[in-house]
Amino acid sequence: MIPVTILPATIDNAETLSQIAIAAKAYWGYPPDYLEIWRQVLTVTPEFITQHLVYLAQVETEIVGFYALISAPPPQIVLEHLWIKPNYIRQGVGQQLFVHAMRTAAEVGATAVEITADPHAEGFYQRMGAQRIGVMFSTLLGETRFLPLMLADDLTFYGEADD
Repeated sequence: MIPVTILPATIDNAETLSQIAIAAKAYWGYPPDYLEIWRQVLTVTPEFITQHLVYLAQVETEIVGFYALISAPPPQIVLEHLWIKPNYIRQGVGQQLFVHAMRTAAEVGATAVEITADPHAEGFYQRMGAQRIGVMFSTLLGETRFLPLMLADDLTFYGEADD
């Protein structure tokens, strides 16, 4: 596992975080047309960073991933983003970010974290302790897609934040 430093994102990180989200989504082999449609939801704006809990992971001075938590009806919170640069996928960065996100959610009073997962990420979230609670269907360029709806509802499992 590569050790990372997890820090709050700043508005100056918005473009880098957007690039990471788009590159991470592309990693799964989606067609360019899909990626273009998703560009807006994968774009992290300075306003988004100031309005939500956004943290980034660094290896030395390189930003290699990030997550964002957004408010939901209490006592729940939503993991809106968790993206890793493709060359850091499967090296423990996502695990460290996820644990940090769960601890952060608990610190702000959440008792559960909702995740609408990319189908390729469902196994990761299950390994991290989240459970599928449903499926969201969407249509993209005439194709029906399913997105696993997941819930991490035992935030005490992740322990206390140590940073």
